[in-house]
Amino acid sequence: MRRNAWIARLAWRDARAGGGRLFLFVSAIIAGVAALVAVRSFADALEGAVDRQAKTLLGADLEIYGREPFDAEALALFERVADGSGQSTVVGTDSMAYFPRSRRSRLVAVRAVGGGFPYYGELGTEPPAAGVEFSTHVADMTSPDDDRSRLPGDTGADIALVDHNLMLQFDAEVGDPIRLGEVEYEIVGRLQRIPGEVPNASLIGPRVFVPLASLARTQLLRPGSRSRFSRYFKLDSRPEEVAELVGVLETDLRRLRLEAESVQFRRQQLGRSLSDLYDFLHLGALAALLLGAVGVASSVHLYVQGKLESAAVLRCLGAGPRDPVMVFALQTTAVAAVAAVVGVLLGVAAQPLIAAAVRGFLPVEIEPQVSWMAMALGATTGAGVALLFSLLPLLELRKIAPLRAIRAGAGASRAIPRFDPARLAVVAAIVLGTTLAAVAQSDEVSVGIGITAALALVLALLAVTAVALRAAVRRWLASSWPFAWRQGLANLYRPGNQTLVVMLALGFGVFVIMTLYQTQLALRGRVQVMGSRGGANMLLFDVQVDQVDGLRRLFDEHGLPVLQHVPVVPMRLAAVAGRPVEEFGDEGIRPWVLRRQYNSTYRVELADTEEIISGEWIGSVSLEAVGEEAGGRRDGGGVTGAEQPVPISLEESIAERLHVEVGDELTFNVQGLHIVTRVASLREVDWEQMRPNFFVVFPAGVLEEAPQQNVMVTKTPSTEVSAAFQRDVVEKYSNVSILDLALVLNTVSSVLDQISLGVRAMASFTLLAGLAVLAVALMAARGQRLREAVLLRTLGASGRQIHRIGLAEYLLLGGLAAATGLLLALAGAWGLARFVFEVDLALALTPLLATLLAISALTVAVGFLTGRGALRRPPLETLRAVGRDL
Repeated sequence: MRRNAWIARLAWRDARAGGGRLFLFVSAIIAGVAALVAVRSFADALEGAVDRQAKTLLGADLEIYGREPFDAEALALFERVADGSGQSTVVGTDSMAYFPRSRRSRLVAVRAVGGGFPYYGELGTEPPAAGVEFSTHVADMTSPDDDRSRLPGDTGADIALVDHNLMLQFDAEVGDPIRLGEVEYEIVGRLQRIPGEVPNASLIGPRVFVPLASLARTQLLRPGSRSRFSRYFKLDSRPEEVAELVGVLETDLRRLRLEAESVQFRRQQLGRSLSDLYDFLHLGALAALLLGAVGVASSVHLYVQGKLESAAVLRCLGAGPRDPVMVFALQTTAVAAVAAVVGVLLGVAAQPLIAAAVRGFLPVEIEPQVSWMAMALGATTGAGVALLFSLLPLLELRKIAPLRAIRAGAGASRAIPRFDPARLAVVAAIVLGTTLAAVAQSDEVSVGIGITAALALVLALLAVTAVALRAAVRRWLASSWPFAWRQGLANLYRPGNQTLVVMLALGFGVFVIMTLYQTQLALRGRVQVMGSRGGANMLLFDVQVDQVDGLRRLFDEHGLPVLQHVPVVPMRLAAVAGRPVEEFGDEGIRPWVLRRQYNSTYRVELADTEEIISGEWIGSVSLEAVGEEAGGRRDGGGVTGAEQPVPISLEESIAERLHVEVGDELTFNVQGLHIVTRVASLREVDWEQMRPNFFVVFPAGVLEEAPQQNVMVTKTPSTEVSAAFQRDVVEKYSNVSILDLALVLNTVSSVLDQISLGVRAMASFTLLAGLAVLAVALMAARGQRLREAVLLRTLGASGRQIHRIGLAEYLLLGGLAAATGLLLALAGAWGLARFVFEVDLALALTPLLATLLAISALTVAVGFLTGRGALRRPPLETLRAVGRDL
C-alpha cells in the first residue's frame, strides 16, 4: 500500500513538470473519442426517434396496395379488415404539373387523398394552417358512409399542396394556380414534410397532394397508366398484432394481387437501410480513434525517451524494474482519462452537426439528445485504447540501467528479447481491444472484425511505405545534392524522425477522404454517361394510340426527331410452367416478381440496347403459325393449354428471379386474355441508356390489337426548345408525361452533392485526428530539432539555411504522406467502383493535385509553428533549454 502511494505521489510530482507535454501527446485521442460519442449519440437518438415515431413512418397502422383499382372483392376484404375503424384511400400517379403563370411544367408525383389520411403525424406545410385546410377540404369531399370519394365535381373548390422545392424552382406562390391533367387547382400551401417520407425524395419526384374526389376529372388514370392504389387503415391494435393480421391475409392478398405493409414491416425496412449508415459512421469514428491511438503510441515513445534519465535515477534510489513503468503508466492513464472526458464533451457538441448532415435522408425528425450510454462507451473505449497503445513504448523502461543516470549513452542492463512475452501480450491486447471497440460500436461481431481488419490493412500499408521510404532515402541520398536538401532528407531516417507517425496520420486521413471523393466522382460519371449515351434526352410516356399522330405533328413543328416510338402493353403473370402464380408460396421467388405489372412491348428487331445471350431471337409470328389456342382465351378461366406457345424474349435478370430458362413456359394475363408463351431467348439489356427497355418482348403479330399506350423518344437541342415543346404538349395532351433527362441529371447531381457533404463531414473527424497526430509528433521532436539547429548555427549555418532544411524535410514528409494516401485512395476507390458500384473509376487530376499541395503546405506550416522562436535565441541559451528538456 505504501509503495503504491509512493508511486502515485511520484507520478503526480513528475506530471507537474511534464504533464502538460504528456497531455499534448495524447490529445490526438480527443478527435477519436469525439467521433465515437457523436456517432453513438446520433445512432441512439435516431433509434429513439424511430421508436417514438414508428406509426408516422406509414401514416397508418396498415397499408394494402395494388396497381389496379380495387374491385368489389377487394373492397369487401377491406371492410372485414377495418371492422368499423378508419380507412382512407390514396391514389398515386405521375403527371405533368403545369404552372400557368410561368408557363413551365415538370413531371411530379401526384397523391390523391381521400379520408383522414395521415392518421399519425401531420403534413408539414407553410403556412401551417394549410395542412389543416387541406385535410378539412378532403373530409368534406368524402362520403360519410365509407372512405370512397363522391362523384366527380360534387363539392368544393379544387385545392392542392405543392412541394416546397418545386415552388421555389418555378417561382410559384401560395394562391397561384397549378394544372394537373384537365383540372386547375389553387395552391393553398407548400409541402415541407410528409410523414414517413425522406425529405430529399422530393428532389427526384416532387409531391403534389390533391383531393381524391377531383382525380377522375383530371383524366390521368387511363388504361396503362402507372398508378398505385392504396388503402390505409387505422386499427386499435398493436404493431405486432397488425403484423400477424398481414400473415393471416396473405392468401387473400396473393389471390387479389395486392401487397400489404405494416408499421412493423416498415420499421424493419428502415432498420436495414439505416444499418449501412451506422456502419459508415462507425467506420469513420473508429478510423479517427485508431489513428489517434497510433499517435499516442508514437508520442508516448518519444516522451519515454526523454524520461530515460529520470527512470535511471529512480533505479539508483532503489526502485524496482517495474516501478518506472508504473509511474509513467499512471501518468498516461490519468491524462488519457482527461482527454477522454474532453473528447466526450466535444462529441456531444458535434452531434447536431452529424444530424444536420444526414437529416435530408431520414424519414423521421431527430432531436439531438445526451446519451449517457454513448458518453460512457466513448470515454471507456477512448481511454482504454489510448492506454493499450501507450503500454508498448512504456515497456522500454523495464530494463533501464541505473548506470545511465551518471553516464550518458548507457543503455539497458540487458537487451530485451525480440519475442518478449510481455510485448507479445500487449500486442495481443491491442488487437483484441481494438476489435472489441469495433464490435461495441457496430453491435455486430462480423462487422466489427471486418472494420478492424480493413483499418489495420490500410495502416499496415502506410507503415510499410514509411519504412521503405526511410530505407530508400538512406540508400540513395546523393552527396551532390544541395546541402539543405541533403539535411532535410536525412532527417527522414535519423534518430527521432517522425516519418512513420506523419505517414500514418496524414496518409490515413487523405486515404479516407479521397477514397470517398473519388467514389462520388465515379458515381457522378456514370450518371453523366447515362445522359450522353444514345443521344436521347427526352422521353414521352402514357401516350394513347389516338394521340400519336397529333404528337408527331408537334415534333415536326418544333423540329424534333422521333428517335423511337414503342408500344407498351400492360400485363400480369398468370402462370409459371403451367402453375398458377396464386399457388406459389415461399419457394425462392419474391412476391413482387409474380404480382407486378409487366409493361411489355412487341417488335421485329432487337433494339441497340440489347444483346441475345441465350436462345434464338424471333421477331414476328402469325397466329395461324402458333395456333388459335396460343392466342389466348377470354373466358375468365384458368390457363389455356396451347400446343404451340408464343415465343418471347426475357431479360436475363427477371428470368433468373423467375427461375426459368430457354424453353420454359409462362402465361400472361392481358386484360383478361390468357396468352401462353415460351421463352425463346434471353437478353442482356443496357439499362443505363435513355431508351425504353423491357423485361418481356413479344414478336410482332400477337399484341397489335391489345389495349396499349406508347412511348416516344426524342432529343432537344437546347433548354429553350425543350421548355417550349413541353409547354405545348402539356397544353394539348395533359395526360402525357415527359421525362426530361437534363433535369434528372441535375437532380441526381444535387443529391450526390448532399450525400458527399455528409460523407466529407464525417471523414473530417479522421483528418482532424491526423492533423492532431501531426502536431503532436512534430512537437514531440521539437527538442531533437532544436539541438540540430543549435549545432548547425554553432557550425556557422545561417537562419535561412536552417529554414530551408526544415522546409525540405516537412515538404517531402507531407508530400510523400499525401501521395501515399492518394495512391491508396485510388486503389480503394477503384475497388469500390469496380466491385460494389460496378462503374468505371473517374480520375480528377485537379483535386488530386490540390490535395497534394494543400497537405504539403499544411505540414510545412505545422512544422514551422511547432519550432517557432528557436532561431531568435542565442545558441548557448538554446543549448541550456535543450538540456533541460532532455
